Amino acid sequence: GYDLGKLFTGSLGTLGVIVQATFRLHPRPVARRLVEIAVDSVDAAGAAVLRLMGSTLVPAAVEMDWPDEGPRRILVLFEGIEQGVEAQAAGAGDLVGATVLEDTFYGRWTAATTQPWQSGGLGLKVTYLPAELPAVMHSIAQAAARWGVRPGIRGSVANGVLYVGFPVDAPEVATGIVGDLRAAVREGSVVVQSAPARLRAELEVWGPVGSSLDLMRRVKHQFDPGRVLNPGRFVGGI
Repeated sequence: GYDLGKLFTGSLGTLGVIVQATFRLHPRPVARRLVEIAVDSVDAAGAAVLRLMGSTLVPAAVEMDWPDEGPRRILVLFEGIEQGVEAQAAGAGDLVGATVLEDTFYGRWTAATTQPWQSGGLGLKVTYLPAELPAVMHSIAQAAARWGVRPGIRGSVANGVLYVGFPVDAPEVATGIVGDLRAAVREGSVVVQSAPARLRAELEVWGPVGSSLDLMRRVKHQFDPGRVLNPGRFVGGI
C-alpha cells in the first residue's frame, strides 16, 4: 500500500488530524562551523555546489543567498565534534575556496535562510534537480528580465530547493512569471508560497498535476468521505 507517513505529511491536513505527536530528540551539536563561498555567477554557484556534493564532506546544510543586489554567497554549515567540524571546514576551504566565519553564525545564518519576499509580493518555491541549479537560475533571471522585476533568491541548493521573491503587484505580471518558470522547470515544480489575495485569485497555486488528480481525489474520499478535513486546501479543491 501507500507510504502513509509521506502521504499524510504532504497532504496539508486534507487526510487527517494530528491527535498525538511523539518526537525523537537529538543532542545539540558540540561544535559548529559556518563557511562562506563567494560566488559571482550562477555557473560558479552551480560548480561549487556540485563539488561539495561530490566530495567526502558531510555538511548539515548548504544555503545560497542571492539578493537582487549586493554580494552573492553560499553558506555551508558543519556540525559535530570540535575536531571533526574543524577538519570539514578546512576541507571546504581547500575544495571550493570557502572562508570560515568566526562568531557570526546566527546573524549570517538567519539572513541566508529568511524567505526573500516582502508582504504584498510574490513568493515562489522552485524545486529542481540539484545539478540543474545554473539552468534554473538562468530561467529565473530571464523571466524577471522579461517582466521587468528584480528577484531575491535563497534556498537549500544541495536539496534542489529555491525560494524566489518578486516585488510584483500586477496580476498579469505574476501569472506571466509563474507561467514562464513552469515552462522552463520541467524536472521539478513551481509552487506559489505567498501572494496577496488579488494575485492569488489569478494564479494556479500548485501548478499542473497531470493525470494524478483523479487518483488523489479517490484517496481523499477513502480517508475523508465527508470532506471535513481542510476541504479545498490542496490541488483541484481537494
